[in-house]
This record gives sequence, C-alpha cells and structure tokens, in this order.
Amino acid sequence: MRQSLVARLSAEFPHEADILADLNDDETTPMRRHILVRELIAAVRAFDNVEYVNADVDESTDETALSSTDQGQPAVARAAWEKYQKITTHPEAAKLMQQIPDLAIGLLICELNYMGAAHDYGSRFQCIVRIWSDCQEHGRPIQSQIMFGMYLRALNKLGGSRQVLAEVGAQLPGDQLPRLHPAAMRQLISACFSCRQADKAMELFRHVMSDPYYSRTHSLHIYTTVVQGAVRTNHLSNADLYIIVEELFEDLSHTKYSDNIRLGLVNELLHTARVHGNMGLLLYVFERYLAHKYPINNATLGILLKVVCSGNIDASEVHSIYRNIVADQATRLQMTGHVFATFIGVFVRLQRPDCALVVVQDMRAHPNAQRAARYLEPLFGCFAESGMGQAALELFHSLVEQDKLEPTWRIYFDVVKALSRGSQRIESGSGLHSEADTLLATLVESGAAADTSRMLGAFLELCSRNLQSPLSLAALFIKAHQIIGTYVLRLSNQYDFTQITVGIRSHDELAQFVARLDHAVAELFALKNSQVPQDLFVHAICVFVLAQDQAQAQRIYDHMTQHRQLTPTWQTFNVLSRAFARGLGAPAAMDVFREMQTNGMRLRNVTAAMLIHGLLDADRPHEALEVYAYLVGRPTPVVSAPGFREFTVTTSCDVYTYALLIEGLVQAAMHREAVVVFEDAFSVLSWVPRQLLETFVRALENAGRADFALACLKRYRRRVEESQPVSSRDPVAENVSESAPDLLSPSHFGYLLGKVSKRPAS
Repeated sequence: MRQSLVARLSAEFPHEADILADLNDDETTPMRRHILVRELIAAVRAFDNVEYVNADVDESTDETALSSTDQGQPAVARAAWEKYQKITTHPEAAKLMQQIPDLAIGLLICELNYMGAAHDYGSRFQCIVRIWSDCQEHGRPIQSQIMFGMYLRALNKLGGSRQVLAEVGAQLPGDQLPRLHPAAMRQLISACFSCRQADKAMELFRHVMSDPYYSRTHSLHIYTTVVQGAVRTNHLSNADLYIIVEELFEDLSHTKYSDNIRLGLVNELLHTARVHGNMGLLLYVFERYLAHKYPINNATLGILLKVVCSGNIDASEVHSIYRNIVADQATRLQMTGHVFATFIGVFVRLQRPDCALVVVQDMRAHPNAQRAARYLEPLFGCFAESGMGQAALELFHSLVEQDKLEPTWRIYFDVVKALSRGSQRIESGSGLHSEADTLLATLVESGAAADTSRMLGAFLELCSRNLQSPLSLAALFIKAHQIIGTYVLRLSNQYDFTQITVGIRSHDELAQFVARLDHAVAELFALKNSQVPQDLFVHAICVFVLAQDQAQAQRIYDHMTQHRQLTPTWQTFNVLSRAFARGLGAPAAMDVFREMQTNGMRLRNVTAAMLIHGLLDADRPHEALEVYAYLVGRPTPVVSAPGFREFTVTTSCDVYTYALLIEGLVQAAMHREAVVVFEDAFSVLSWVPRQLLETFVRALENAGRADFALACLKRYRRRVEESQPVSSRDPVAENVSESAPDLLSPSHFGYLLGKVSKRPAS
C-alpha cells in the first residue's frame, strides 16, 4: 500500500521527492510517518475505505489500530486533525512541525474548510485558526495566499471581522489597495461590511472589477459576497443591487461555467434575499435567472416554498413567484403535487381562491404531478367559510368526474357547509348536474332551517329522478345529525318546546323523522363500494345513536364491517363513543369503549371527557375512573385492574378532563379518589393551573366538606404555585389564613365544561 501511495504522490508532486523517499524507507521512525498527513488522506481516498481512518497509533509497533463508524470526508478530516494534535503535544513539537510538508498542512486546512456545514460547523474553523497560529509560533508561517483566504474565512465565521482587517493590514501596511488572492479579497470585503465599513467594501469591489490582475482570476462568488454584505447592512438600494446581479448573470453566460455553479450562486442569492426579507431582490433574481433559461433544482424550489409559506408576503408576490415557475417549461416540469398543494394552501390563506383555482388547473395539466383529493381541502374550506356553494359544487364535480378522485370526508362536509351558508345561489339549468344541484341546495337549506319535511322531500325527489349520490346522502345525514343533536341538547337543558316552531319538538316527532330516514339507509346500502367513504357510515350511525335507535345503528355498523369489509379505526370509535355517550347513554358508550380497550386503540381527550361526563351523570364513577386510567396509559391507586398495565399511552389527559372528573368524584362522595386524581395531575400535566385547585376546593365546599376543603388548600397551595410557569407566578404569602380561598381568582371551569356552579352567590 505504501509503495502504491509513493508512486501516486510522485506523479502528483515531483518536488516532494525527499519526503517520499523517507516515507518509503522501512527504517523511518513511526512518528515521522505519522506526521505526514498527506499520506493518510491520499491512502484513504485511493482505497476508498474510511475504516483505515481514526486516531490511535501504537508508536512502538507502528501498527495502526484504526476503526471508525463515520463515513466520507468528515471522518478523514477528523482523523487527520487528531494526528496533527499528536504532533503539537509531542515534547519535540517545534522540531516535528518543521518536518511537516506544506502540502500536508495545506491539505488539512482544505479538508477542514470544505467539510459539510452539518459537521462541527464552528469547531472546524477554530481548528484552522489554531493551525495558522501554530505555524506562526513555530517559525514556519504559511505563505500560500489560498490558505490565507481560508484562514480569513475561518476568522469571519467565528465573528473575528476586525481581526481579518488587522491580518490584512499587517501584510499590506499603508493605505494602498491590496492585491490579494481573490478568495482572500472576498473575505476582506465581507469583513468590511461586518465592521460597518461598507464604503470601503464597495471600493474594494470596484477595485477588483477594474484591476486587470483580477480579470482572469476572480470568481463569481465575489458578487454574492457583495450582495450579501449590502443586503445585511442595508447599504445599497435595490436598484444598485439589480446592477450587480445583472453583472453576475452576464459573467454566468460564459460557457465555461456549469449548471451546478449557476445553481449554487442563484440559490445563495435567493437564500440571502429570503432571510433578510427583501422580496424585491428575490423576485428580480429569480425572474432574471429564468430569463436566461438556466435550470433550477429542488433546493431552489425549497427556498421559494419557504418564502411563500412565510407570513410576511402578499398575494401579488406569491402570484409573481408562481407565474415565473410555471412559465418556464423546464422549471414547470420539476413541480410535484406537493408543490402545487403548497401554493393552493397559500393562496387560500391569502384569501385568493381565484388564484388557487388557477393552480388547480395547472396541476391537472401537469404531466407528472401526482394529484390527490386532500390537496384541494383548503380550497373547499375557503368556499365553505365564504358560502360559495356554486363554486364548491363545480370543483366537487370536476374532482370526481375529471380527476377520477375520491373526495375525502372533509370535502363532503365543506361542500354541505358552503351550501348551508348560502351566500352564493345555485343556478338552475337543464343539465342533470344543475337539476341535482338545485335539489341538493334545497335539501341543505331546509336542513339548516330545521324543516325536516321539506328536507326529506327534496331527498326523495332526488331518488325518484335517480339523482341520488354519496354527496346527497352525506348532506342528508349531516343535517339530520344537526337537527337531532339540537333536540337532544334542548332536552338535556329542559327547554320549553312549546315556544319552538321548527325542528323536532317531541319524542313522537323524533320517531317519525327517524322512521323516514330508513329509505336513506337503503340508498346508502345500495351505493357501490368505491363510492362510499367510511365516515359516511360513521355519521349515519351517529344519527341513529343520537335518536336512541340502537337497532338501526347496529345494522349500519354490521353492514360497514361485514358487507363492505371496512375496518373501523380509532377515529371511528372516538366519534361513536361521543355519540353513544350523548344518545344511547352510558351502558352503550361503555360497550364501544370496551371494544376500543380490547383493540388497544387511541382515546382522544374530547372523547374521554364526553365518556366521563356521561358516566358521572349516570352515577357510574368507577367506570369513569376506568376511562381516565386508559386515557393516561397507566393504572392509578384507585384503578388497579391488570388490564391497565399493558397498554402504551398515546395521548394525555388535559386540565378540562381533570376538572370534570374531580368535580364528579366529589359529588359522588369519593373524596379519597378525587385526591388521588388531583395528585396524578402533577405528574401528567406540565403544570397544574390554580383554577384546578380552586375547582377542587369549591366542589368540596359545595359537598359540605369545608374542613376537608381547607385542608386540601393548605396541602396543595404552595405545590400548585411552584408548578406554575415562571412568567405566571404571582407573589403570594407563605402562610395561609382562614380566608385563603378568597385569594384565588374565580374559576371559569363551570362555563368551559358547560356546567353551572352550585356555589351560592356571595
């Protein structure tokens, strides 16, 4: 291996013959070979194996014990740096430093300079500065101007801009303009900008551009250096920056520059403009770059997407970026479905659905972009919020018929919502779509007005004309769910139904309405498998659960799982649990919960709160504790069933559920269990709000346990205060008096939970 290396190095560097002779000498001391860093890097690159590169060398046997899991250039540079450190810490470091060839030192600095930014970004520049200082200290200063430029770059990266000026001044005393290597000149210009000497930096830039010495040697990076410094210090106007950019593109037009060089430069300029919020410069650079027919890459698109997703950009700027992308054929071909979806979402956020529709049309015309219904969800949401029913229906029909995509449940829901808001009337016509859309709009508007007879009449009219669809069924069940849910809510709050003129007002009217929905269930079962989203079945089940028709709900569930072969997900069971808790009551809700528990499915906070609320109202506090234990993912001192020891937590209990459960346990006279749950809050919640303690104390007072309430207040007051975020802590007295409960602010949990406090007004 050493002989092969000697042959390669001899061909590359003939003037290093003496060093290569020493290297090939078997009697050369181990340390002498160790200091030849060039040997190490060349050997690794020749054999393309990083496993040879690592730190320790047994000097007594000259055997290299090398092992490294790192790959590529960073491992090479780190190993070379470790060898260099051994030299500098050796007792004869001054002598050994004189023996290291300049090529080895230069190559080590290069390796450190060009390491990837993700690898020890700051420390590698510190290593370069140390190498430079060591060489100066040991009387062998580095003469290479290229290495001097890398040293100045390291100083700039470490924030040593003034030291850069001092180093250059030491080499070139007086006021004369320096004639440095182009790499060193770029670092000098950057340091001048950082030291608030922008005029000096621009003078140096003009000197470089006018000096014949630099006409053939300067690199294009000097343009980006000046633009970055000027933008950072706000020294030049955009008009002046545009002139520099034009000069850069004029130089880029030479055939000697590859596309990779052009891409690197333009991405650097775009990134600078994005970071400093200069949208004018960004748009100008991008437009002029595309005007020269230069290609872009994924990094360019990534920078532009970061720009359009930022909050400080208006619709006209986003539209300009988008039009520039799609106007260039080569650039447009690089766009993907996710890129189109990003622009759709941004235009919707900026309240420009017209621009979003243009993006949708471009996505459809793109030959390679993958299309998905979820990409259009923000646009449907915009139509729903604005009440643009006609636009929502047109986009829905094109999604199904032109794109051949299956709409998501959110799209169904947003179309119905857009029709409900009704700010945009549905135009009638002679086509089937127009006729069906008109009847659908009548159905939705009747449902929003709680006119059940007219709503069902519109649906039957659709069926009689064979115009029924998954959308009409979704609209019917969504509106039926809202009508029945309103009746259940009024019933639970003991409304006076004699004053209500629309909607369902009695159990008899509810039974009649539910019976008339049987035809809708039959139409649901008749739909083809590919046309029915699972959430449509779930919503239909929820309608009959709210109406306390468990037989029909079970029939739909069996059809969904057995005939359609649809597997319920944890989202399905969460929706069903809430519906069962509101409709059929605690026993049925617990049956659904048991099935979730058996399958280890995730339980959402809102579902758990609904279950706990229903179980407490049904005087089943022990089952409410079971739901709580499953939610937090572990047994508690009051729930120790073996079944709770094996599942993994996927969510956590929130403060509202804690307040609901603690108040319910106190009302059920389970004071010890309430204390245990409150103790549990300190380990589950990131911090325990003061209002939770106040809710606990108030519940005990309402239950006639004022002594126990005061004891709990004294026990937990300081602990609750210590758990507060630092910004919200208030100075409080350490000693609690008899009137301590009045020191806490009134609780708002009664309103948040939809319950009225039982505490008498003071």
